[in-house]
Amino acid sequence: MEWDSELEAALQDFDYFMASPRERELIAARRQIDTEIDGTRNVLSQLLVKRNEQSLINTLLPPEILGIIFVHAATDGKLSVSRPSRWLHITQVCVRWREIAQKLTPRLWSIVWAADTHPSLLHDMLARSGETPLQLIASSNPGVRSHDRCLANMALLMQQRERIRVVTVMGASVVPTVSFLNNHCQSGLTLNGVENLRLFYPAVPPNLAHTQPRPLILLGMSPYFIHLQNLSIIPHPALFRNLKAFHSREGLHWTLSQLTSALINMPQLEILGLSHPFRSPITSPDVYNDPSDRHVPLPQLRLLKFFGSDADSSVFFSRVGLPLHTKITVDVPTIVGLPLSPWIGRHIATLSVDFCPGRAFGLVMQYDTNLSAPNTMPGTGPMSSVRLSKYVQLQVRKSYSEMIGDVVGCFAACSFTGVQELSITLRSEPDTGHPGVRQLCQAVRTYFPSLQRLRVIGATSGQILDLVRTNEQEDKIPFPHLNTLVVTSPGLQKQEPKHKGTGTLNYFVKDLADCFYSRWTQHQAAALENLVINGERIDPAVLEFYAAYTCGTVNVNGDLGVPDVGHDMNALQTFLSLANQNL
Repeated sequence: MEWDSELEAALQDFDYFMASPRERELIAARRQIDTEIDGTRNVLSQLLVKRNEQSLINTLLPPEILGIIFVHAATDGKLSVSRPSRWLHITQVCVRWREIAQKLTPRLWSIVWAADTHPSLLHDMLARSGETPLQLIASSNPGVRSHDRCLANMALLMQQRERIRVVTVMGASVVPTVSFLNNHCQSGLTLNGVENLRLFYPAVPPNLAHTQPRPLILLGMSPYFIHLQNLSIIPHPALFRNLKAFHSREGLHWTLSQLTSALINMPQLEILGLSHPFRSPITSPDVYNDPSDRHVPLPQLRLLKFFGSDADSSVFFSRVGLPLHTKITVDVPTIVGLPLSPWIGRHIATLSVDFCPGRAFGLVMQYDTNLSAPNTMPGTGPMSSVRLSKYVQLQVRKSYSEMIGDVVGCFAACSFTGVQELSITLRSEPDTGHPGVRQLCQAVRTYFPSLQRLRVIGATSGQILDLVRTNEQEDKIPFPHLNTLVVTSPGLQKQEPKHKGTGTLNYFVKDLADCFYSRWTQHQAAALENLVINGERIDPAVLEFYAAYTCGTVNVNGDLGVPDVGHDMNALQTFLSLANQNL
């Protein structure tokens, strides 16, 4: 501050006059040295600028490329906005960089932090940005300036409101900022050029729910993109008529009637993200009531993310109509909240079931569809086959039996007769005799007749054999078209077994070779063309050799009614060596 510098100078003068002659000489010498230090610093700064001008990147890259680099360097990847200090460092590197930044890079000055920027600098930024579209950032987070400065800068920006394309408001300033913009709209100063609107309010603890702001009304805007966090808005048609993407993370607190009314007024909606969009049924018992009993089609929707309770999910998917090509992510507590549909199941080509992938989720299901959809590529036909992924995941951990029961129920509810590829992941290494896993194996054998490729992760060799073995008690052979098997199991290693009956790699490969040989010769099923175990492909010649020779004892009282061979692997390894084969 100026007062501090004046006081310091006065104290130095006082020390000088009160000192002895010897002390005065020392003080004068120190002042002379300080002057030389300041001069040296200035010279050093000038030398650094000259040195930077001679850098290879500065001499080879044209101004246009450097300008793009400047914008990238001054951008925050999370919010795609820049702080003044970032571009300030760029302008201080050298004279050429300063000129390029100020005169040739208008985008560098188009992102305005209303609470951080000094009004005098804002005038320069508006001039340097030329006709470039503007982004307005209003924040009341720690470290920013006063809200009065923010409002003053926004008033200045309203003079060029037709250039504003993005409005982002963060922190507690959301409510006063929206009120400020609404007041200008009511006076005729609308922000009808805004394309992206993002309002991020701080999370409110449950015990302070009464401090949650009331639903906001947004006037004078019809953006393409709206992102809300921890707050609600009042839906009205004018706000949604151009909307292509709508995201809400917590705090929306709508009723079903409000949500359906809003979706009806979003005819161009392509992306929809909803996280717990409804009020609590405990405090609002009629939250799911919709007197009009409307069904809302969303024909343009290509991406949907829905997080919520089972009741939220069930009522939402019962009221919206989605095109087949929509990519869906559903996060619900139990199988009850999944949008199970026999109709959509017929279009599934690939299915992945993952048990216990992490602490947050007990089950994840992913499936791909091969559908015909309009082709947007020029010069091609009007229809093409597209591959789309959908995810559903369950939040709560259950016992293996309960989760497997959920999955088996899903298999029974949907028609998976067209699935050609299936992946099953068992991460918690259940016992071989676990009844839940046996139930899962039987369900897979029953509901996937068209399966060609099977991937199993984390299962034991016995569980895998239970999947593919034939059973004389069954009317049909499981997976008659299965020709590819991919296995990942830490229990299958290459070392020699320590005792007879150990489920090592050699025994497992021999059992699979015998199993698929029997499927092929007795039931005319597909041969095993590809076998991959722990990332390594087994040579087909090894499978053929194993299938042609049986060395050991035969137990005709197998669990599945088929002979169980106790192989002599030492003899088989001798045969492999003579045949010049290596597993």
